[in-house]
Amino acid sequence: MELIRSHRKLLDDAVRNRAFYAALKKVVKRGSVVLDIGSGSGIWALAAAQLGAKRVVALEMDPLLVGVIRELAKENGLADRVEAISASSFNVQLAREFDVVVSETVGNLAFDEQIVPTMADARKRFLKPGGIVIPQSVSLVVAPSYVARRRIPARVPLTYRGFDEMDVHVPIAAGPPLGAALNVVGPARQLAFANLSSDSEPPLDLSSLECEWALSRLSRVNSFLVWPEAVLVKGVRLNARRTSSWSGTAYPVEPIVGKRGTLKLQFSITSTCNYWTTIVTDGSDKRICSYSPAYVAAKLVAEMRTGGSVSFPISTRPLPPRDGD
Repeated sequence: MELIRSHRKLLDDAVRNRAFYAALKKVVKRGSVVLDIGSGSGIWALAAAQLGAKRVVALEMDPLLVGVIRELAKENGLADRVEAISASSFNVQLAREFDVVVSETVGNLAFDEQIVPTMADARKRFLKPGGIVIPQSVSLVVAPSYVARRRIPARVPLTYRGFDEMDVHVPIAAGPPLGAALNVVGPARQLAFANLSSDSEPPLDLSSLECEWALSRLSRVNSFLVWPEAVLVKGVRLNARRTSSWSGTAYPVEPIVGKRGTLKLQFSITSTCNYWTTIVTDGSDKRICSYSPAYVAAKLVAEMRTGGSVSFPISTRPLPPRDGD
């Protein structure tokens, strides 16, 4: 059953488990009241009760997982203190009685599972004044990277340049089986940040993010690795790149020609697609290339309608309009 398999993957993640458990251990006191939003299999609700919380409410949308939480609460002798409810945190009515609110709704792009509005709503309606949220902040981080990609098609004497031209516009999940084939080749930069203890809206404009690097070996870059990081509580950080629960995402680019120069990434997260543009400045030469799965879709539709080959002028594409423009 896929539901159990996916949560087994989470429970197998020692890095994630150590970090969240350490955060709860720092803030849950005997007599605390704790709310767990998006509880999943209930691990943090159960852990909070085990650490001394007198009452824990686990909110989980999937009614089958609510059954799992209740069964595990009985198994661990915690059923009298853990209440599992099948509901969205935005719709449920609860008293403003919670000392701690914990939520693991951090997506692979940090903000794609609505962690900011989730925590803003929880602070307003459920958290006591002076209460604590876990995580306390979330960042989206990016670094230049190199992905060792094999020739395609493997073991077949055909050319597939057209497929390669499209493939470079498709993000790659950076977990297994990619693994050792991906190396970070430049310093990490913060693309976006949210303080979950105070912010009410997602950070900045996610359709207009950018970072810049001065690199001595531009030719080592053929992708950008993007991943989330979080401060759970003071002194406890979680780097999702080191976990097996989250998958960083590699955004490919055409091999960059040149040795030393400035590399700028413009990154756009919209409600329908992601877009990324590289601007390489090498001496007096400036080269701009833009990428997105949306461009591949447009090319394929155009070729289907015309019955011919449509070129891919990636060096001249601008960034898409921002949501709402």
